[in-house]
Amino acid sequence: MYRVSTRMLKILTDVAVLRKVTSINTTCSLLAVRSKHLDLQQYYNTNDNYDFKDRKHPAYKYLCCSLLFSAAAYTSYKFWAQHQLLPSIIAAEEISDSESDNEVDNKKKRYRKEKIGFRDRKIIEYENRMRSYSTPDKIFRYFATVKLSLGEHTEIYMTPDDFLRAITPGMKQPDGLGLDQYRRYDPKSISQRLNLDLDEDSIFYKLGSSGLITFSDYIFLLTVLSSK
Repeated sequence: MYRVSTRMLKILTDVAVLRKVTSINTTCSLLAVRSKHLDLQQYYNTNDNYDFKDRKHPAYKYLCCSLLFSAAAYTSYKFWAQHQLLPSIIAAEEISDSESDNEVDNKKKRYRKEKIGFRDRKIIEYENRMRSYSTPDKIFRYFATVKLSLGEHTEIYMTPDDFLRAITPGMKQPDGLGLDQYRRYDPKSISQRLNLDLDEDSIFYKLGSSGLITFSDYIFLLTVLSSK
């Protein structure tokens, strides 16, 4: 009986030892697996860091290249603009300035020409009233400027310019010429001295009298103009 008990105790002791050894082996295996897992995780993390760095460096390179290209393009455009666009803009500004100066000068000259004194305004107003309300013979005598003497007989004539002034309001009669005031000419030299500068087919030559207008011609022309 004692031997059986001793054998059973020994078996239990061996089983306990085996369990301890198995537990230790299992623990060691787990530790080994854990260590391998940590090593693999560290390896992959290291590889990921390297991959991130490898991916990060080309991005910086692209950014730097883009900045350098943009700076070069901007510098080239600025240089081109200064040497190509600015001269044309300056030339256009100079042309516009010269044109504006010419316009100002023309306006000043026109203003000087159009500036009419008090006496001239009164004369123009008087002549306009005459054109509107006076009889044709008085208008003819006022605006006619040529008087031809044929011995004791004299004849009054209008030049084409006189006729134009007679029918155009605002055109002032030359100073020294007015009602019954004329320039006297010799009929023999009238064509050379007047120098009317008319075309050969002018209607005034067709009326006769070397391009001059008699009172009857004046009435005829007024009738023709009023009928239109």
